[in-house]
Amino acid sequence: MLDWETQTISTPIRILYDRYYSGLFEFPIFADNQVMNKILVPGELSYNTLASYAFLLVFFAAVLFLYALATTLSRFYFIIASVFFALILVSFRFENLLIFGFYGKEAYAGILLLFFGSAYYLHSFREEVGIAHRYITFLCIGFLVALLIVFFSQVESPFLYLITYNIVSPLIFSVIFILMLGFEVVRGFLQIISQTGSGEGKNNLFHFMFISIIYLLVLVFIFLYNQNYISWKLIFVDAVWILLVAAIFGFWGFRNKEEIYSYLFQFRPVGAYVYLTLAIICFSSFAFFFVTANDPYVEILEDVVIMSQLSFGFLFFIYVIANFFPAMMEGHPVHKVIYNPKFMPYFSAKMGAFVGFAALFFVMNMAPYYRAFSGYYISLAQLFKLEGKNLLAEEYFKLSNVYGQQTHMGNYALAEVAENNGDNLERDKYLARAINVHPTEFAYAKFANTYYNKSKYFDEVFTLKNGVNQFPESGPLNNNLGFALSRTSIVDTALFYLDKASMKGISKIPAQTNTLAIYASKRLPVKRDSLVQFINEEADIGILNNLMVISNFNQWKTNIDMDVNFEVGISMDDLIFNYNLLFHDPLKADSTAWKDFRDFYQKAAITSFQTEMDYAFALAYAKSNRSIAALRILKPLSDRDNFGYSKYDILLAQIYMKFGSPKQAVEKFDQTARFYGFEMSIQHALALMEAEKFEEAESVLKGWEESDQEVPDIVHELLALLRIKTIDEILNLNDYSKYNYQRYRGTQLSLNQHEGIIISMEDEGFQYAAYVDLLKRLIKEENYPEARDIIQKINPNSFINPHLRIRYLQLLARYYLYEDHYENMEQFLERYEGDKNELGAVYNLLMAQKLEKDGAYDRAKVVYDELGTYDAFCEECIINSANFFAEMRSDELKGYNILLSAIEINPYSLKLNKAYAQSAIGLGLENYAIDVLAKMSEVLDGDDYQKFEEFVYTTIDKNRSEWE
Repeated sequence: MLDWETQTISTPIRILYDRYYSGLFEFPIFADNQVMNKILVPGELSYNTLASYAFLLVFFAAVLFLYALATTLSRFYFIIASVFFALILVSFRFENLLIFGFYGKEAYAGILLLFFGSAYYLHSFREEVGIAHRYITFLCIGFLVALLIVFFSQVESPFLYLITYNIVSPLIFSVIFILMLGFEVVRGFLQIISQTGSGEGKNNLFHFMFISIIYLLVLVFIFLYNQNYISWKLIFVDAVWILLVAAIFGFWGFRNKEEIYSYLFQFRPVGAYVYLTLAIICFSSFAFFFVTANDPYVEILEDVVIMSQLSFGFLFFIYVIANFFPAMMEGHPVHKVIYNPKFMPYFSAKMGAFVGFAALFFVMNMAPYYRAFSGYYISLAQLFKLEGKNLLAEEYFKLSNVYGQQTHMGNYALAEVAENNGDNLERDKYLARAINVHPTEFAYAKFANTYYNKSKYFDEVFTLKNGVNQFPESGPLNNNLGFALSRTSIVDTALFYLDKASMKGISKIPAQTNTLAIYASKRLPVKRDSLVQFINEEADIGILNNLMVISNFNQWKTNIDMDVNFEVGISMDDLIFNYNLLFHDPLKADSTAWKDFRDFYQKAAITSFQTEMDYAFALAYAKSNRSIAALRILKPLSDRDNFGYSKYDILLAQIYMKFGSPKQAVEKFDQTARFYGFEMSIQHALALMEAEKFEEAESVLKGWEESDQEVPDIVHELLALLRIKTIDEILNLNDYSKYNYQRYRGTQLSLNQHEGIIISMEDEGFQYAAYVDLLKRLIKEENYPEARDIIQKINPNSFINPHLRIRYLQLLARYYLYEDHYENMEQFLERYEGDKNELGAVYNLLMAQKLEKDGAYDRAKVVYDELGTYDAFCEECIINSANFFAEMRSDELKGYNILLSAIEINPYSLKLNKAYAQSAIGLGLENYAIDVLAKMSEVLDGDDYQKFEEFVYTTIDKNRSEWE
């Protein structure tokens, strides 16, 4: 017996902020919450004791009922029935129960004497006793035997021994019943058509022949598929449904055949009782073999159904045509005389059917015969496993494989034994065989989970996809496949499988948990109202945890609170949940409760709830490109640190790189270099290269190269770029290296050299990426005519990375601002509206410009007002916002404050400092302008500083002359 168990997998995710790019290099920004995923895995193989006890009761009660009926027969047939009853009792192997400690046949003899004595008495001396009283008598004897076993057997599970050793008897009864039904489906077709036909003979004959031939062809295809003669499963009809239809038809057929067995008993009531009892035994056996995973016996019954229906059905079809063709042509109801043939005797059809059945049996190489042994050994192995006799169980499972030509149950059980022994190679071998022999949901899930544990992702997905193809409605497999795909970028497909899984009871909660995990880990857009559906009485800690992580990411407040019983203990799920809860809203936590919680959860190293909340808010602002709000929070957090290093410093460096301010990033990387070792060296070096501090970048990378640490290829790549001296060396590089050279050292080249290197690239993707860098350089240098030529060479749909496309669109927007062309602005806003969140402030600036040109000044004011506090690294955004308020709204002070706020965040921007100096001079704050000039002397090169100095003093002179 197998059942599903839920396994929790926690995965750290980087909430609120995802990554930044330097050229083609991508770097994550860390802010971990723990997302919970739930997968369904098979529990340990166990013996289905409840099903075994229930089936033993049903089978023994049915046998006793048949024997009670036998006591009403003539003496000859009563003796034959008694012999068969004795054989059934022998097959129970009562000696194995050690009743009174005896291992011989004493118990069997005593039990047999009880039943035979009562049966003989009822048969010979009490003929007037009804069937009900006879049956009650046998039930009472059976109850006494059960009591005897309960109190005097010396084995642990005596009743399980009975059904295990007698497993063959119900199989034989079932086979007999199935063979009884061999003619019944085709006969049922005949009866239905003959009774309800139009009366037009030809139509009746045609209808009978058509439906019978179709049915027989279906059976042929099923047989060929089951025996692997064909691999395409055209007909999806399980044998059990064919058996059910045959049993329904067979009841009336058995009644109609009363004249054949009337020498034994009449149909009413004995015949009906016999038929229904055999049906109960057959279908309960089918169910028992299925729920106990005894696949050899299930396959035996399925094969017998198909073989009997095919051979018997075909012969009955010939029998009908041979005897009743003229009568059917005339439209007579031949079903009434079906057992009164004229030419071909009914006995001949029976014999031919058995010959056909035997032929099919030998075509299968007597597989059902060997499977009978295999199923018996599986039953024994399950019993011994229950008793803890693992070595004996293992040997019987292996025997089941020998006789059963590799059974599913045997291989699955041996895989579990190998896993318990730590032999993973054997485990995988047996699991693969189990799936190959007879695929089940449990085997696919277990096999896929072994690949997950070995981090073999593609094998895991491949196994689960095969499982879902075999069992498309399996909740556990759909859930596990959705979880596997969620670890990639195939989010839509993952959600599709999880949605299917959520429709199934056992996988509903895990699937909902995993769906929320995808929304959290993949940062999918989700409306808060849509999450309400997950909050109900069924919601477990996994769902609440992931709802909270989503709330963390979106900065939503929730009413979720700590709920831990420390006297009971705390599970790993509780640890994960409460860690995320602490990160989510520490102000709601009770101080005493959190003090107790820290004793359990040593990983929590949060010293200030408010600090963590500030940290979360800062990340949220950074994610939405609001650099001013984010850095206003983060900079004080960093300055508050007394040790010269904290996670806030690294985060600040990364955010500066994200917003294109490498000089500020270098300051933070330099400050923390001695703490992080080689962990952040590449990011540090790239920041130095973007800040054009090439010697320092080489020094950082050489420190890694000369260490005993493993050196990544990127270090060698960057060092090689830094050591290039001539154009010829550049031209001999591959496209990847050429791109990196122009990206980080392009400012050392003339424009012609820069473009020449790009043209020499063969890969179009690298070429377009390099054109973006060249376009950035040209716009920064305000060389707009050349920029226009570059824009015409770029195909925005051909970038090798999505972020390059966004960078290009941001540059394109800046070019349109210079061009000041209304139609281009309008087209850009309409075309890239879906990218506006990623485009950030520059998109809003184009929107503001368009609104201003449309004369919608009030709406433009709202956008400009937001731009003034949005992104200090979008220089055009800040300057245009300040100019709008200074010129259009005659609010020079607000414009000045916008610029002042921006240069506090982005102090090295030449454009912002020039605009600030000009604004300060306009307000008569010349000293402030002089202070900016002094500050920039430490940043700018000689020529640039001279130009800036000239601009400041020229502006001062101009302003004084205007006042005069």
